[in-house]
Amino acid sequence: MTVPFSASVLLAVWLADAPAPVGVSADPSPPFEVQVEVEELVCHPPAYEVTNNGSGMFWGSGSCQIARSGEKLFVSAFEHVPGAAPLNNARWALYERTPDGWQLRQRDARDRTREPCPLCVSHAGRLLMSVNPTLAPWVPAGEGQKSVGGPARPEFLEFDAAHPEREPKHWLPDWDGEPKFTEHSYRTFAADGERGEFVLFQNVTSTHSQWAFLDQSGNWTTGQVDWPKGEDPKFSVSGNDRTSVNYPHAIVKNRAVHFLGQSPMNIWNRIDPLKSETWGRANWGWRMRKLHYAWTPDITSKPFTQWVVLDDTMDDGGTVGLGDSWLAPDGRLHVVWTKEPIHPRLRDVHFPDIKRDWRLGYGILKDGQLIAKRVLFAGGETAGPVRPTGYIGHPRFHITPDQTMYILCNLVGTTAETKSQTGTYAVRVEADGSVSAPVRIPVARPIAGAFFTATPRAGNPLTEAADLLIADMVAGQPAARYARIRFLPLRSTAATPQ
Repeated sequence: MTVPFSASVLLAVWLADAPAPVGVSADPSPPFEVQVEVEELVCHPPAYEVTNNGSGMFWGSGSCQIARSGEKLFVSAFEHVPGAAPLNNARWALYERTPDGWQLRQRDARDRTREPCPLCVSHAGRLLMSVNPTLAPWVPAGEGQKSVGGPARPEFLEFDAAHPEREPKHWLPDWDGEPKFTEHSYRTFAADGERGEFVLFQNVTSTHSQWAFLDQSGNWTTGQVDWPKGEDPKFSVSGNDRTSVNYPHAIVKNRAVHFLGQSPMNIWNRIDPLKSETWGRANWGWRMRKLHYAWTPDITSKPFTQWVVLDDTMDDGGTVGLGDSWLAPDGRLHVVWTKEPIHPRLRDVHFPDIKRDWRLGYGILKDGQLIAKRVLFAGGETAGPVRPTGYIGHPRFHITPDQTMYILCNLVGTTAETKSQTGTYAVRVEADGSVSAPVRIPVARPIAGAFFTATPRAGNPLTEAADLLIADMVAGQPAARYARIRFLPLRSTAATPQ
């Protein structure tokens, strides 16, 4: 069943220009059931302070650290390299789920990097990892040692999914010229699972992203996409007139590629640039204010379109964060994102008339055009006591083989009366474009922070159950947990598979 988008507005759905408050229904008959089949520990990644390089296992929210190859599940973990100074003091480690739990199959014993190394698969069983090893010399850790970066070499590692402990094959893109890659890759890795084709986008300086496309015959096509126009270079984040697209998504299907992500802007519509106390990350934190999108119908032969803005917070000083995206068989690209309000102190001191509300947005694009946009959930000072939460990487989609679409999101009750409604929920997008009432996901441990799904963007096949990789703290240690959840008709008596 493909999911069209109708003009009807039902249940928790509102027009984008008229958001309404959201509460979690107390109806004893929810529209479907959510069954948690598995919850288990995968590994313990290092604490942020251990690597201290600005990254971490769940940092690359636009790519995927969990992949399914048939009945096999793999996770690309993030480890600290003992004795190495930041920035390049991390390495990948490949885990596989077995009947005896998650087992380490191999780790990088040679190279170092800064960022996590995402996975992609093909439906035929290929398992690839994007890596970005540094070319800089070893720098020993030590008190007072400054962080050191350097040049890097992006490549793909291809593992034998049947024998993941074996040495992987190395694929090096055939770049045009000599792009100046560094440890700050902000890269995005995606796959067309059916065709067995893979694409990488990797940032170069603050002007563009280099891309490399590996086709099913093992041939490379490479190029670049320039960043959208930004703001006055005197005040911009990058010091030029471009604004980078960070933590982006790429979706590739039959060589058409969609690329989208959030961009930082210092100066929003009510800011006087000369009043520097009102802008800048050092003062006010995150400044992702535009959600940008571009695409090409054929990455091997046609350029990317001009950038378009899907949503922004330029009027209210808030931030925007891309959650997830899915390209349906009918060619429609479904996108979900969050909008968080202006920093509370900035509002109170400088813009007291701005109201602080949180919103979860949903849009659909077709042939590069935004054809529908709505606010699914809203809460805050004007929109009610239950609000969506989570930033970049929230919410996530799960798509079943019949193309039923679920949205996994976190909601927070902000009053004594609504506090019990805080939790992780699923909503179903119905065939007429309406959205079901939210149904709580009964995980034993709350999903409080970042999480991945085994997304189709990474080539993963559509499955009835959702595979989740969750950032957590267990007994005071950072942890990566796995959960498998299944969506069932109401009052189903289906047995739990092992």
